Amino acid sequence: MLFKILKKLDYYIQPLLIVTLIIGVGIQVLYRFIPNFEVPWSLEFISFVFGASVWFGISIAIKEDAHVGITFIVDMLPIKYKKIVLIIQNIIFCIFIIWIGYLGSESILYYYLKGIKTPAMAAPYYIVRIPIVFGCLYSCYRLIEKIVLIKNSSLEN
Repeated sequence: MLFKILKKLDYYIQPLLIVTLIIGVGIQVLYRFIPNFEVPWSLEFISFVFGASVWFGISIAIKEDAHVGITFIVDMLPIKYKKIVLIIQNIIFCIFIIWIGYLGSESILYYYLKGIKTPAMAAPYYIVRIPIVFGCLYSCYRLIEKIVLIKNSSLEN
């Protein structure tokens, strides 16, 4: 059940973030053209939603194998070595993502303990930065999933 949810969760979250982003941008546009219509928090809100979208977009890019990479060297390798190189590459990427997630969780803890709030929305800063950790966790899940697929595949196509 959990893996069924995890298989598509980012594909459901990302459109909601994009729709929220579009609504936020619409509010920001109205703010500029309607007199006495001020929403100072909208630009800050848009920034945080865009950031969340990026973090969940990373996991989708991993799933779709859409990250930028130089593959011509790997493509020239025999299948046995290609699998090894791709697994090592994904392990290194996973370690990097874990490191970013760890640093993100440390900063979230700092924001929580200090009670730091966002300037315009006055929202707890740790809440708007949580997508960093969730995005990293989800990206690690995707990378592990990808490593298992590489290990079990023939890579002949």
